[in-house]
Amino acid sequence: MVAPIYYYSTNRQFSNQSSGDFERISFQEALFQGQAQDEGLFMPDRIPKVSPEELRQLPHMRYPEIASLVLGKFLRPEISASVLSQLA
Repeated sequence: MVAPIYYYSTNRQFSNQSSGDFERISFQEALFQGQAQDEGLFMPDRIPKVSPEELRQLPHMRYPEIASLVLGKFLRPEISASVLSQLA
């Protein structure tokens, strides 16, 4: 199973920086909230990796396939691969 990516506010002025303890929310919460309550922007808590094989395939893929691949890395398991392919 793919571990979900959580999102935090980039406005660290109002966060507890010394402990690195930032409020993390789901993609759905970030999407519907739009902007963080502290007026920061949402950033994923980690950047998912693209495998060397996936990188080699990119020149042979259509734009919607590339979009599904990249977005899937950030949005699964909250949004399934089948839903992403329908959106792309």
